[in-house]
Amino acid sequence: MKRFWVSWWSGYYEDEGCTKPPFQVWISGQRERGTSDDRDQVSICAVIDAESPEQVWQAVKKHFPDYEERFCNPVEADYVPGDRFPGFENRTQLK
Repeated sequence: MKRFWVSWWSGYYEDEGCTKPPFQVWISGQRERGTSDDRDQVSICAVIDAESPEQVWQAVKKHFPDYEERFCNPVEADYVPGDRFPGFENRTQLK
């Protein structure tokens, strides 16, 4: 199992199919979606343990069907996000 520091854009709207994932997420930014419905998107970050980046994105897609990839960086197995992302609970599993 590898550990990844991951980020993506999503509206994170329940009525658009987004659900609460088993892994911990942080909202790190916001942008206009650019559509006529006046909804924004948020930048979401997570520490995820998975076999591959493809497995990470499959899990993200399951909970955030509108996702847009930002990055998926491999990190050390004991990686913990910095102070900007408080309250790390070590919820990094996909299931």
